[in-house]
Amino acid sequence: MLDSEQPEICCCSPEGLIKQIREVARRGNIPLTGENAIERFDKEAFSQIVRNVYHRPQAVRAFTYFRMRESLFRTDNWKSFVNFVKQMYNKSQDGGCNGKMYSKLCKTG
Repeated sequence: MLDSEQPEICCCSPEGLIKQIREVARRGNIPLTGENAIERFDKEAFSQIVRNVYHRPQAVRAFTYFRMRESLFRTDNWKSFVNFVKQMYNKSQDGGCNGKMYSKLCKTG
């Protein structure tokens, strides 16, 4: 989620929250993990996940995709999801995270 997508009246900052979590984890030398918060299938939402997962210098160690319901398997949503998985895989092969995140998740899943 982006700050720009939130109604002003809510006075919230999803991007600020992630920044705070990253800072606390960095100070405490705590590995980060992530998950999707809401069900979205648009390109911007998937791109935001990729940016957050592979954020330098502190990439996420593992990512869990929740909410794999019937709506995910609708043709357009499924195509978007497949592209997202390919992006995640390609980033992992380019040295994102520790370069092995995708294969670790596949082996444990």
